[in-house]
Amino acid sequence: MRTRARVIASIVMAATVALGTTSCNLLAPQATLKKYDPSDGVSATVGDVAVRNAIVFADGEDTGFLLATVINTGSAPHSVSIQVGSGDDRQDFTLTVAGGSTTTYSAGDAQRLELDPLQEPAGAVIPVFVQYGQEEGVEIDVPVLEQDTFAEYATLTPTPAPSE
Repeated sequence: MRTRARVIASIVMAATVALGTTSCNLLAPQATLKKYDPSDGVSATVGDVAVRNAIVFADGEDTGFLLATVINTGSAPHSVSIQVGSGDDRQDFTLTVAGGSTTTYSAGDAQRLELDPLQEPAGAVIPVFVQYGQEEGVEIDVPVLEQDTFAEYATLTPTPAPSE
């Protein structure tokens, strides 16, 4: 009988130690489950289409460039509507994104998303609305950055035209 009591006491003690050393995760929020944008840009998801790391770069004049990665996780192509700005200053783009593909738009690409004129100064945010098909669209506030300020983005922005 005493052996049985010792075995039960050992099991209860082991369970208590295990619960006591691991229960801090029971009530604490898990940081790895929180979604966030790990870079300077912002992200949005509409149905099968995800826009990642959207940033607007100002060229110091009155032109800007929307840089973003557009991901279509569905199998069908989608015609994605992107509206930058609001009111009379709004500029519209329509992007065709093939199913199961990722397309990156940068200022150096032939298919770049050029904002001319760019109404917002560097340091501001500009509303960007993303929508396709019958999916409900989403609006995100995209930061406007000065293109010469961040060296890590030098390959993504257009090179200035040489002066005479």
